[in-house]
Amino acid sequence: MKKLILALVLSASLQAHAGVTTFTLNDIGTFAGYTSNDTSQTFAGSGFVGMYNTQWAHLFGLEISSYSRTLAQVNIGSLAGKQINSAMLSFSLLDGDTNSQLATVTGFNGGSGNLAFNFNAPGTNYGSVNATVSGGANALDITDLLTASVAANDGWLGLHFQGSDLYQWTYTTEGFGSNRANLQLTVDFADTTDVPEPASLGMLAIGALALAAARRKTRHAA
Repeated sequence: MKKLILALVLSASLQAHAGVTTFTLNDIGTFAGYTSNDTSQTFAGSGFVGMYNTQWAHLFGLEISSYSRTLAQVNIGSLAGKQINSAMLSFSLLDGDTNSQLATVTGFNGGSGNLAFNFNAPGTNYGSVNATVSGGANALDITDLLTASVAANDGWLGLHFQGSDLYQWTYTTEGFGSNRANLQLTVDFADTTDVPEPASLGMLAIGALALAAARRKTRHAA
């Protein structure tokens, strides 16, 4: 019985509200046509917009460093106070080269969630993740970037994507669909604020002991 009580106490002490949430990030560019020269435009909501040197574009681009890049932002307000166990960023590169190249994803404070043109990654950031990508489906681990953003109490996480030496992209313009790149951020988290306090654990142990005593009295009475 003592072992059972100890197991209950330990189980309660380790339990936190855990879960997995997935953020779907579609093309949120609101300009007509494939590109826009108006780089003063900003875009709201969780999602991404592609960029050329001096233009917005409807694509998810990971191309040679002087060509197209991508900006994204995610509303991470629901993760405030959470412990981030893992954060996986997945996407599909459906157009262009199918070979492998090095891609870089840089995380930064997304501010108020008003995505603004930045062909280069912001100088103030949470670091970068380098990973090999190729044509088709890809997944990158950005746990450290998201953890830093949550720890800084950001409401939005900004992400800057850049390729290295290949032309790889996914069209998201009219006729292809804003979610064609399948860009998603899947987060495994635990709400550490819900771990029982010592006093609560003590009450649980007392309750378990009382229940055990009551059961013994019932058996003796029988």
